[in-house]
Amino acid sequence: MESTLEHVPAVGDGVRGWLASSRLGVLKSAVVHAAKVDFHADAIEVEPGDAIDFVVDVRDALNSDQHLWAPKIRATRIDSGPAPNGGLWDASRDFQGPSAEVLGPWEQFAQVLLMSNEFMFVD
Repeated sequence: MESTLEHVPAVGDGVRGWLASSRLGVLKSAVVHAAKVDFHADAIEVEPGDAIDFVVDVRDALNSDQHLWAPKIRATRIDSGPAPNGGLWDASRDFQGPSAEVLGPWEQFAQVLLMSNEFMFVD
């Protein structure tokens, strides 16, 4: 597992991050304030039914606790057959919402007409 935990703003008191296993407990932890911390973990043996959790908390006060954390997990060995995506799970790639639908030219034209003064106000 490799990732970088970043606390973006200089204000606030930073964030705490943990990597935890349902079977092994806390594997790694870090406190970050207005900085980046490499949050890598060596090979972790995962058995069926195990959960790996990426946890962030606000420390002492809820103030400017924006953070960036997109871990990548690579399977080094899989006993149950081929791994999806070649054994790489990338949070920034795999956990995105649906892409926004772009309006076509006629839809954009209709939107502009509906936003005009003639449609917004009744004389």
